[in-house]
Amino acid sequence: MITGALATQVQDAILSHASATGHFDSVAGHTPKNAPGLGLSAAITLGRVMFVAGRSGLASTTLRLEWRLELFRPMESTPDDIDPTLAAATIAVMGRLSADLTLGDLVDEIPLLGANGSTGMFAEQRYVKFADGGQYRQTVITVPTVHDDVLTQSRSS
Repeated sequence: MITGALATQVQDAILSHASATGHFDSVAGHTPKNAPGLGLSAAITLGRVMFVAGRSGLASTTLRLEWRLELFRPMESTPDDIDPTLAAATIAVMGRLSADLTLGDLVDEIPLLGANGSTGMFAEQRYVKFADGGQYRQTVITVPTVHDDVLTQSRSS
């Protein structure tokens, strides 16, 4: 069963892996409203939630939760250093998560390469501007987690 407590534990486990890389000056359990600072920062939010047809049955349903680990690097940084810094941090986080495919048995699987028609873990880059004017290069790592048999199915008569 997915509960708020379990979702918090999964979120914290992903953030813990990010923090353990040593690349980040700060990590947070939410997207910052204002510019996160001058160093490399990470934040996590929940992305898509969906059913997994290939793992669900007639009695129960498997869920896929996609977590968005957002990495931020200020544009005031040395321009030639921004993307290499983000690349190193991204690869370090993805490497740690690939070595802990169940997040210490909190999830049934992190499908790194995708499964049942869904994509695996991936990262994409963009630029973001915060309300207070801070402009950042952002990498978003999508971390899919699979939770087997969390919803019960039944037919009403």
